[in-house]
Amino acid sequence: MKTLINNTNYQNLIKGASIFTTGGGIPFEDQLESLKGLKSINLSLQSLDEFPKDSIICTAAELGPTDVPPLKKIKVIKRMRDLLSNAINKPIAGLYPPEIGQESVVIESSHYLNLPIADFDPVGFRAVPYIDINIFNLLKLRFNYTPMAVSTDRDEIFLVEGPISYERLETILRSMTSFSKLGVVFLLGGALNVNKLIENKLERPSFSKALTYGEIKNVNQLLKMLKPKIVIEAKVVGKKEFDQKGFLGEIVTVKDKEDKIFRLIVLNEVLFVLDKNSNLLAAVPERILLLDPNEPRGISGVFLEKNVSLLIVVIPPEKEWGTKNAHTIFGKERFMLLFKNLSLT
Repeated sequence: MKTLINNTNYQNLIKGASIFTTGGGIPFEDQLESLKGLKSINLSLQSLDEFPKDSIICTAAELGPTDVPPLKKIKVIKRMRDLLSNAINKPIAGLYPPEIGQESVVIESSHYLNLPIADFDPVGFRAVPYIDINIFNLLKLRFNYTPMAVSTDRDEIFLVEGPISYERLETILRSMTSFSKLGVVFLLGGALNVNKLIENKLERPSFSKALTYGEIKNVNQLLKMLKPKIVIEAKVVGKKEFDQKGFLGEIVTVKDKEDKIFRLIVLNEVLFVLDKNSNLLAAVPERILLLDPNEPRGISGVFLEKNVSLLIVVIPPEKEWGTKNAHTIFGKERFMLLFKNLSLT
């Protein structure tokens, strides 16, 4: 059943999604700011089976560090749409979110293009740092994000054609972020046939789920729904940044109410929780949520400054990310090289 995303509920959508961004994505506050100028948001959120037969949907996303404001899209987005549509020789019927944490990007893009939003995402209701972390790679299904239209904050538009491997495309896009003053690029790509998604049983509601969580009134109610395995109520007592080009890299030290020390390793949406002796308590692909202790919403890793209070909440990964193949694609071993050059003392 179609749901309308409008000026009365988009804040709930962004708030509910922020819970599952695991410290990454575009910060809640920045998303609200970027949509403030859109006066009459009135978008249809549709399940996959509500799209016309054999229709094509694509994704709209930003790539780069999370601690900069979103890009302005109004000058380039229609030209990008036309460029992509010509490249695939088919019209685009709707947009889908690339992950949780980019709701404003999808809303703004759909608004300017007058397109519905597909209630589907290729990751599984969380934020991720790399484009190879997706359901297609996990299930070994053929899929390519190219052709892709890419723009910078200088209103330049590029067409990246393929097919290109995930690793190669990641390298290309990360390189293109250097063309922007803010280090961020905006992209349209990842064309998908709706019927193929349905045939492969890949209906994965995303925005409707976020809307449900956005309606939760208090933190206790949220925790009851999440059923966490670990909850640490803490305050930030220190932070050390480390160089990780294109990402937010931080070691954040927190202290709980009993004066126990814990550390968070933050790499955008990749989080690790360690005790004071550097024993690993939680790691990806578990969902390590950074939550506001006073209201049911997420906190971005960019706001983990000294004396900030937060809840560190650990819940199991989505079902599909608990398999052996999933751990290869998005497990702690992939990121353990981080620890080799990090001083945790």
